[in-house]
Amino acid sequence: MKPVVFGLVGTGWRAEFFIRIARLVPDRFVLAAVYTRTSEKAAELAASGLRAVTDWDAFAAVPMDFAVVSV
Repeated sequence: MKPVVFGLVGTGWRAEFFIRIARLVPDRFVLAAVYTRTSEKAAELAASGLRAVTDWDAFAAVPMDFAVVSV
């Protein structure tokens, strides 16, 4: 089965659950990108191995099946 590719808008405690799920079952879910409003949080997420962006157009250009809004 092909994994579901999704994006994530937000980086709060609720968003962390979606990040954990993607990391726990990578054969089912692929987190393509995370949109955050601060460059500090984007750098923190990038250091943990995630693609994080602060530009909406860059986020929207990432191929994904859907986006989860968790703000």
